[in-house]
Amino acid sequence: MNKISKFTLVGVILLSVFYTAIGFLGGYIYPIYIFAGFFGVPLTVFVYRQGIQPIVIGAILATTGVIAVFMSIGAWIVLLCIGIIPAVVCGMLYYKQAPLLRIILGTGLSYFGGIIAVFLIYQMIYGQNIVHQYYHVTREIESWTAQRTDQKESRMIKQLPQLQEVYKEVSLFKWLNINLSEDQIIQYHALKRLKDKKNFYYLQHLFPSLLFILSFVFGLTQVICTRVLFYILQWKASSLKTLFSFSITPVVPLLFIGMMIFSTGMGEDKYRVLSMAFDNMQVIFGVAMFLVGIFLIIHLIRVSPSGALFKIFIVFFSILGLYFSPIMFVMIGFIEGLFNFRRVKRFL
Repeated sequence: MNKISKFTLVGVILLSVFYTAIGFLGGYIYPIYIFAGFFGVPLTVFVYRQGIQPIVIGAILATTGVIAVFMSIGAWIVLLCIGIIPAVVCGMLYYKQAPLLRIILGTGLSYFGGIIAVFLIYQMIYGQNIVHQYYHVTREIESWTAQRTDQKESRMIKQLPQLQEVYKEVSLFKWLNINLSEDQIIQYHALKRLKDKKNFYYLQHLFPSLLFILSFVFGLTQVICTRVLFYILQWKASSLKTLFSFSITPVVPLLFIGMMIFSTGMGEDKYRVLSMAFDNMQVIFGVAMFLVGIFLIIHLIRVSPSGALFKIFIVFFSILGLYFSPIMFVMIGFIEGLFNFRRVKRFL
């Protein structure tokens, strides 16, 4: 048996106490796991410094196991799948000095796999279908939102004379000859109901891709926070600059176009599952191309021989583009995926 140093022993005790506290707190307040990317950092740093020592990891798992004894198995499983395993994976990849993009990929996939494992285990142990519960909650919120819109519409129609007087007193409305009518109020709220219905449809239809993206947000948060800490402590690790070399192979934009064509000509009612899968894959590929498009703009700003004024001009219009037309960056990423103007090693 390997001798454990005092430093390692103290680290194990502190980590055990910390993650046991997180597990108990998460058993009462599950939304705390939104911050999983942050509280995974201590274990990631420990694994990076010590490597994978089975006796150490076993001690942490055994200590946090009191959650299963005194609270519930479910709370311990959530901690294990979303809190501990991704942190160990991230720390091990840092320990092996893997490229930063590979660390993000491995950590993001471990979060996604952990979340899926929680869904499956809860279904087996408690008979709870978390996905159906998610759909039920979104439908309830949609119904509540529709009721609020109806109440607001009725209130505005009742107060129409007073609102018309206000419109008459505002000089801008008077100058533009704008008045408020009951038809305008009804039309506005009808459009709002349609917009809300569309948004909630996407929240349900695109749930798998949203979950996948959320997993990578967790992974990216954990990797970046850990890397910043390593920089402060002057520990060796992959440079953050390698993030900007993220690129995709031509397969991604070609698949994106192919799925878009098939989805357009496919009857959603007849091929509902396949259509949903294609739509979710399009979202994931679209986000990847969106990021590549942003990185290409950053690359062009960095290597451009133009003066500072021109670069500021490009940055300004890029920020406007992010707000008014994000699809522009998807198109730029699509072209970059096909031709690789930056001449970087492709990742996906």
